[in-house]
Amino acid sequence: MDIKNVELFRTGRWNDIKTFTEADLDAMVESFTELTMAGRVPLKFGHNEEQPFTDGQPALGWVSRLWRDGEMLFADFTSMPRVVYDAVKAGLHKFVSVELLRDVAHGGREFPWVLSAVALLGADIPAVSGLKDLQALAMSRRGALRSGARVTFTRDVSTNGGRKTMADDKEKVELSALTARVDALTGKLETFSTENATLKADNKRLKDEADAREKVIKTEKVTAQRAAIGLKFKAAIDDKLILPSTQERYQRGPEYKSDETVLGIKLDDVDAFIKDNHVVGVKPKPKSKAGGEATDALGGDDAESPEALAVADTTLFKLVEHERATNLQFSKEPWGVVQQHLLRKYPKLAEAYRSQPGIKGGAGA
Repeated sequence: MDIKNVELFRTGRWNDIKTFTEADLDAMVESFTELTMAGRVPLKFGHNEEQPFTDGQPALGWVSRLWRDGEMLFADFTSMPRVVYDAVKAGLHKFVSVELLRDVAHGGREFPWVLSAVALLGADIPAVSGLKDLQALAMSRRGALRSGARVTFTRDVSTNGGRKTMADDKEKVELSALTARVDALTGKLETFSTENATLKADNKRLKDEADAREKVIKTEKVTAQRAAIGLKFKAAIDDKLILPSTQERYQRGPEYKSDETVLGIKLDDVDAFIKDNHVVGVKPKPKSKAGGEATDALGGDDAESPEALAVADTTLFKLVEHERATNLQFSKEPWGVVQQHLLRKYPKLAEAYRSQPGIKGGAGA
């Protein structure tokens, strides 16, 4: 008879020998394969080395296959006598206990763990017909394998291959296994927590450094942009193309007030503004017949002289600022709307201002 899918062993700390891992189970499977142990690892009654046996009598069965699935080591039992199979099925031998050879040297190789036998444990064999000779069927372990020590481990077995509980001090073993796993998980959690805290600190430091670099770069860009705009106005003023008040008016405009808007200014637009407000080609009007000097810079005979133009431009600029600051009606109006209002309000100022070249409708337009 055969019994398939027997749970033979599992990971954990057993008999205070060591904590067995999946790698240890793989080592058992490897040695089973490399040493061609299929059909050579016997089933036996208990771990008593003094059990009587007679050469030529049938074994209790053999381990025909060994493999690992997750944390469990499985085996198939084959060639079990019917009486042994029935005893196991009846629960008289519901446990298995593996025997392992440690540090085995064979064929020039060393194997850390080798399965050498599987013991059937449980209740005493009842005095039932046909069972009295079962004890004589026990097999002793003989062979050329040399090892350091033999260790044994006990686990449940059933004929249907179902998973059972630990047989030897079940609650203690299960608690020990659970404690070992909790300890391992706790260690991993502490490691992850430390690594996570380190990563968070590194991310914050890198973000702070990036923000600081971005702030410096932005400040440098704004400074360079303002300098470039200033150089254009300075060159135009030095070349007598615009009046100084033109630059002052531009720099009080909404586009020049914040760093964000300054970065959005195109230098071509600055050139266009300077061109639209230049005073090139302005010639003073002839003196009055009386030969007197102009007395009204807002519309007198010298309204188009450079001095009069400067006064008109500056005066209009200051009036617009004053109107927007003091008159709620124009506080939020665009510069051009307020300017047109004042030019209508002050005709002489309008005449002097519009006489500038480049001003729409002016003498130099």
